Amino acid sequence: MGIPGDSTHVVVTDSDEHDEDGHMVEDAETRKKMINKRLFQKLPLIKQEMEPPTIYGDRTPEIMVVGWGSTYGVMKEAVDVLSTSKSIAMLHFSEVYPLPSTAKGDFLRLLSGAKQTICIENNATGQFEHLLKAEVGYVFNAHCNKYDGRPFILEELLGELNAHIGRI
Repeated sequence: MGIPGDSTHVVVTDSDEHDEDGHMVEDAETRKKMINKRLFQKLPLIKQEMEPPTIYGDRTPEIMVVGWGSTYGVMKEAVDVLSTSKSIAMLHFSEVYPLPSTAKGDFLRLLSGAKQTICIENNATGQFEHLLKAEVGYVFNAHCNKYDGRPFILEELLGELNAHIGRI
């Protein structure tokens, strides 16, 4: 990929639409056609290919922790530690948009069956928590967000989880 200013070649970037051949266009009709193609032809096919979240722990838990991306390892460790005294499991999403079809794995049923659900994210705004609320109407009981640029460590996550779990 060419970098503007670092090449003898012309680098063209834009925010305009493109046609079927990849050429930039600005007309409204082509824009509508391409957006409809993405929303109504491509997106449903992508959704069918999305993998359901990984489930680990108790199959009918009272406590369900949910995360995505780099939270997998520390969530799994936390479930291992807490499962000695609590009915707990985790759902880990490796693909987040579009959300996977519940036909492959009904994650909403699992979430609804838990007494307490806690969303764990490495960002300040709870992006995945908001995505689930916007896309499927699910609202978590609690969340643990870390946004100092470092990953959760086990002891830290256990402290936060125990604080939330103690409120049941």
